[in-house]
Amino acid sequence: MPTVGLTGSIACGKSAVSKMLARKGAYVIDLDQVAREVVQPGTAAWLKIVSFFGQDVLAQDGNLDRGKLGQIIFADVNLRMKLNEITHGPIIKKVLGRKQKFFSDPNNAEKLLVIMAPLLIEAGMNNMVDMIIVVICREEIQKKRLMERENINEIEAERRIRSQMPPEEKNKYADFIIDNSGSLNDTAEQVDHVWVNLSSKGKNI
Repeated sequence: MPTVGLTGSIACGKSAVSKMLARKGAYVIDLDQVAREVVQPGTAAWLKIVSFFGQDVLAQDGNLDRGKLGQIIFADVNLRMKLNEITHGPIIKKVLGRKQKFFSDPNNAEKLLVIMAPLLIEAGMNNMVDMIIVVICREEIQKKRLMERENINEIEAERRIRSQMPPEEKNKYADFIIDNSGSLNDTAEQVDHVWVNLSSKGKNI
């Protein structure tokens, strides 16, 4: 089976799509989860972040305060690039290790590996995968979801959306595009279609 990259702009519904693929039998590596692991207190990345951004980005328990850090990096492209510089190396290393472990198990020969990464293309991780699914949705829906999820205002939501690669640019890399603007049933039907295509292509890889 091919290795598939799952990406899309913020709050477009990547997690919903990944759960649907997982229910069909795919094994999902979630880069948001990996990113949390590589910045656990005491790790090399955590130490570099605290050294550069200061103690103010820490919660009382020593973990990074993702809300505070988000406000900082989405307001300044240079600071966002610095955070990516610190974290991308450890994240990629961990993902490659998990990918290698997955394929070293003969029981996974017929399973689909999905790497879900918001910055799959921006971080150059598209060379890790055979095919790419891009999840999209209408901007007004994306903005509303982001505001509700992060408890932020419209201006902040628009700033975060604009900080990412434009959807039309990201779509150029897509083998499949899933529009998550409608109901979950609509999205599930699209996932079914993609799954059938991936399964047929997997027999030829």
